Amino acid sequence: CDPKLKNQAGLLPLKIAKDSNHQAAAKQLSEAGKQHSKGHKSGGSLLSARWALTLHDWSNEFEADLRKAFESRDTVTIGTFVSVLKELNAPVEPDHLQTVIAAHDQRSEGHINVTDFIKGVKYIKKEFVLSSYMPKTLVGKKGKKGGKKKGGYVPPFPICTLPRELQRRRPDGGPPLFMIEDASNHSDTSRFYSDHPLEHPLMNDSGWYMETPEKTYVNINFC
Repeated sequence: CDPKLKNQAGLLPLKIAKDSNHQAAAKQLSEAGKQHSKGHKSGGSLLSARWALTLHDWSNEFEADLRKAFESRDTVTIGTFVSVLKELNAPVEPDHLQTVIAAHDQRSEGHINVTDFIKGVKYIKKEFVLSSYMPKTLVGKKGKKGGKKKGGYVPPFPICTLPRELQRRRPDGGPPLFMIEDASNHSDTSRFYSDHPLEHPLMNDSGWYMETPEKTYVNINFC
């Protein structure tokens, strides 16, 4: 959708986000606006039609099947390209397929680059290309010594949203994993306490005559 469409009050989404102090949303809308503007300036060769986006999504979903059918070759003839897509029942009409071929064979050499087709960079507008939204690995500049390397993409910490009553217990019958084992004192508190501490850990012979206490668990969010 167009991120520069105004509402009935004549306000842009970016303006509304900034006025509401939603900085994260404003940043995303700003980037979307830039991508949308670039798409309009790139000319009419790149597509955003539904059939093109469907084909692009299909090619990424069935990438393994495509590469297997193309025998892992990076470049194939147009005839092979058309026959493989027909064999795999690609969701594209013949006239639309010719549009895709023309975008990939602008020099009329009779060959199609399989990777370019799957990426969609030659016939899909950049703001609709799936790889545009994939995490990018930062590469440090060469030639500089002693500098810190920038880390790559760090996935967010997974949050468990499963209700507690549906969470499985431990294999040994213990509570679910959101309960962690609590630290317990194995010393004889009648002999060793704050006013009479151990002079040396080896003096603690409590384990010789005391029974091992049962494990106790505490919620990880409240420990």
